[in-house]
Amino acid sequence: MHLYSLTFLYLLLPVSVAVCLFLPPRARAWAVVALSAFCYASIEHERVLLIAAVILADYLAARLLGRCEGIPRLRTAVAAVSAGANLALFVLYGVLEQLYGLHIPLGLGVVCLTGAGYLADCYYGYVASERSLVSFALVMGFFPRLYAGPLVYYGRTVPQTHRMRMSLERIGRGGRVFVQGLAKKVILGDGIYQIYVRLHEVHYYNAAVLHVWMMVACLSLSICFLLSGLCDMARGLGLIFGLDLPENFRDPFRSISINDFFSRFNITVNRFMRKYVYTAFGAPQGGTLSGIFNILLLSILIGLWYGIRLNMVVWGLYFSALVLCEKFLLRRIAEAIPPVLRWIGCTIAVQVSFVLFAGSSLKQSVDYLRVMFGLSGADFLSNEVLYLLNSNYLLLLVAVFCASGMGRIAAGFFRRTSPQIWEMASTLLTLILLVVTTAFML
Repeated sequence: MHLYSLTFLYLLLPVSVAVCLFLPPRARAWAVVALSAFCYASIEHERVLLIAAVILADYLAARLLGRCEGIPRLRTAVAAVSAGANLALFVLYGVLEQLYGLHIPLGLGVVCLTGAGYLADCYYGYVASERSLVSFALVMGFFPRLYAGPLVYYGRTVPQTHRMRMSLERIGRGGRVFVQGLAKKVILGDGIYQIYVRLHEVHYYNAAVLHVWMMVACLSLSICFLLSGLCDMARGLGLIFGLDLPENFRDPFRSISINDFFSRFNITVNRFMRKYVYTAFGAPQGGTLSGIFNILLLSILIGLWYGIRLNMVVWGLYFSALVLCEKFLLRRIAEAIPPVLRWIGCTIAVQVSFVLFAGSSLKQSVDYLRVMFGLSGADFLSNEVLYLLNSNYLLLLVAVFCASGMGRIAAGFFRRTSPQIWEMASTLLTLILLVVTTAFML
């Protein structure tokens, strides 16, 4: 039962909230774990046992780490084997998907990375091993988080599970965030993805220059709205049930540099990689060569998060080159470049990167690039592009407005200047979004 299904929205969610409100705070973790298991099993069926096995194995490994404090070699072996098993499982499923089309269970990457990070924190003594299996299962397997994150640090999240505070005010705030995320996913993400599919169906031999640019722009917007919408839904449900989850997307298309882009796009994944890869390998204290190596490794791993395939490796290398260019070549002159020009340059660079998502192979991505930059002799415009622009201009305008961050800026302005009016307007807007989104889901 998906988060964006009518059954979940109008049946399971209200019943679950009502049940949890009447339960003692300490019992709510049990209820939310049961809800997560039920929703996951309704989608992935027997694969829920795989996720449960990963969670149980990490729980037992962390408990073992806590019991062998005086045996450093054993602790090192347990931490290395357990964290390595998590990462190997994620990579194995990714490789098998590429080779044999094997289905990757929903949220496997989120669970495996969260578990590996938790084991590393236990090993280095940043957190104590969790005694409550229910609290551990809730942090690891909170169902809304398994779609697209956000990734969480165990030490910051587990205290919330011991006494999950619910109130009408938090339910209202969480419901608002959830509905906004649902609208992002259903109206903008899914809607723009359908435009991308129409454009992608045209072979690149017959595609015009503007055709490919529009296709790549639609893909980047749809990915952003789909992922950020799912993360907002997870954050909203977290607030409803008493968990504060971090923000994962913050207007990435407002970025004026590549580093700024990664501080806004899939924030928690990038922070996770920096903490457990970049910092762990000593890059901040190392020399220039060490820094370059770690930037390359970090960017490649971030790319592989989106899929274990060659295009994602190249995606990581592409951003590595841009980050290194900013760090070593443009650092002194960047401040002299007007922000508007820096934004334009960053936007073009980011859009070009999504060609690697659009191509089913590296060769196809290169062919798309040749068309985009007029190296294939293709026409500039096509009737297909004109038709799609004419029939979807309102959706595209709303998407560009939201992606530009203007909606967040306007909301912040009205919240500061007229808080009471803003609260009423925000509630009304949420109800309108719920009605419109429901119509799209029918």
